[in-house]
Amino acid sequence: MQLVTETERKNLETDVYSVHARLIYDATRNLTKEVLNILRAIDGVTVVTVVADPRRKEFKQEGVEKSIIRIKFIPKEVAPITYIKEMLPLIRKIEGIKAFKFLDKPYRLEL
Repeated sequence: MQLVTETERKNLETDVYSVHARLIYDATRNLTKEVLNILRAIDGVTVVTVVADPRRKEFKQEGVEKSIIRIKFIPKEVAPITYIKEMLPLIRKIEGIKAFKFLDKPYRLEL
């Protein structure tokens, strides 16, 4: 096994960012299979997790459900804020999504 030099290690590191969002979607859709998996397929997205339980009473409305999600991503050659602005129209096109809003600015994760 060969050890990696400090310079090589720095070249291998990639900044990962995170952002929270509110997602309102059609209650007839399966959140994980039909919504989150499509989000995960967007280039640069590494992880999508639900951080607020959509089964909570205050998240229920007639015909729709709300979730708070966290998206981790690697922006790949653009500023993180530019990346999420470019991602927004892709997310809004996903079938079953009624509304989507980022709740904070992207922040770099310390790994």
